[in-house]
Amino acid sequence: MNKNLKVILVEDEPGDAFLIEEHLSASTEFSFEIVVFATLKKALADLKINSYDVILLDLGLPDSKGLDSIEEINKMNLRTPILVITGLDNEQTGRLSINMGAQGYIVKSELDSRFLVNSILYSIERYQHLIKIKQNEKELEEKNILLLNANAAKDRLFSIIAHDLKSPFNSILGLIEMLHVNYENSTEKEIKSYISAILSNTQNTYKLLENLLLWSATQLGKIICSPEKISLEKAVKKNIESFNQLCKNKEIEIIVKLPPEIGILYDQDMFDTILRNLISNAIKFSNRNSKIVIGIQYAENEMAELYVKDFGIGIEKEDIPGLLSGNGILTTLGTESEKGTGLGMTICADFVEKHNGKIRIESEKGKGTTVYFTIPTIEMGVTEENVVYTGSDSETETKTILIVEDDRVIEIYLRIILTNSNFNVLSAFNGQDAINKVIENPDIDLILMDIHMPVLNGIDATKQIRKLRPKIPVIAQTAFYNNIISTQKSGVEFDDFLVKPLKRDDLISVIEKYIPVKI
Repeated sequence: MNKNLKVILVEDEPGDAFLIEEHLSASTEFSFEIVVFATLKKALADLKINSYDVILLDLGLPDSKGLDSIEEINKMNLRTPILVITGLDNEQTGRLSINMGAQGYIVKSELDSRFLVNSILYSIERYQHLIKIKQNEKELEEKNILLLNANAAKDRLFSIIAHDLKSPFNSILGLIEMLHVNYENSTEKEIKSYISAILSNTQNTYKLLENLLLWSATQLGKIICSPEKISLEKAVKKNIESFNQLCKNKEIEIIVKLPPEIGILYDQDMFDTILRNLISNAIKFSNRNSKIVIGIQYAENEMAELYVKDFGIGIEKEDIPGLLSGNGILTTLGTESEKGTGLGMTICADFVEKHNGKIRIESEKGKGTTVYFTIPTIEMGVTEENVVYTGSDSETETKTILIVEDDRVIEIYLRIILTNSNFNVLSAFNGQDAINKVIENPDIDLILMDIHMPVLNGIDATKQIRKLRPKIPVIAQTAFYNNIISTQKSGVEFDDFLVKPLKRDDLISVIEKYIPVKI
């Protein structure tokens, strides 16, 4: 303990104050700096600007009587122990003083130097001990909250797996069985309707699974936030493109009201996930022949908010808090019975929070919903990223792309897309095969690299390829977000990432960052 202690004495009797000062100055082990006030008002004013190791408090002051003095000091929320010194030898008053927060109670008639010093030391140590207990209680309470949230997340996960994920598989299996049994007796139109229904159910199920994996990763803290400079208008329009067919089917128009010069500092994948979920919800709850508006506004604190506004069926006000907190499962059918996971808004809220932002919802039943989330904006200059590619003589040559993929179905799918986009295509089916292809073909311009493969995985293969061809663009492709995190931790510098299932527009959009695409 510190040997130099600062004491504030609140005592209106000069004789008693002098006696207490004398007792403390007699201590050979501790040095006391004492400040004396005769009224509580003056003492409180001093406590607002100065700190002390202990407060010695008389209960019989001219401007405050009895336990009221302790109550007034408690209102200041000081981290200073109170030792009551009074002329009243009243055990009940002593107990009440302790109950109200004082650390000790001594009677003036019993004072001597040693007893007073020990009482002060005891009060300080007791108070510090109580602070530690409160801190431990707070930490325990926080851990209990985390445990409750983890159990709620686990229950929710099992509930979704048991019901929401199982049901669509039953539907898909039923449709496939019908197609298998009735194939020979079905017309071409009927077969197409089966396939269309299977495709729709499979896409919805995959979206559910993707959201489920993403949500579980956020709950476990495995999602790394890596903000980068993004053109806001470009990022929004890119995400809208993936909804073109869905909008066409429901006759919905998406209107973008964004200045082209505005950029944001945001994790690209998280921004895409947030925006896709908000657009998907807006379409889901919009009526046919409607519109959706995406724009930006500035709040009173000058923080920019991106918003997605629909004019659909709206949300009940009492349901809004649950959408963002993730407490409980709230899924609602869309205007044309579209299903959801109940996870989208929870993921959005988590990702916005990772950027120190806030998300809010305004909605009126029957009139529509607007979702706002804050974004850190910057001005976009003309950079290499946002200059439109125009082409040149040397760039008109046909480029060669190496597909490294052990799944033959995915390899064929990628080959068809790239061949139709006028690329030369080579294929490798494991990491070692990819290294050999790079050695044998010096004209390879870009590599699409799977992560999990036999013989040699994509991470180790890329390390070897970087030694052979350090400047060749290598784009990682994986089915899981966790694989992206593991590659970032491995020290391998991939130029970009694609998440399976690979969509043609996303694939071409990433490739054209590095080499020209001739459609």
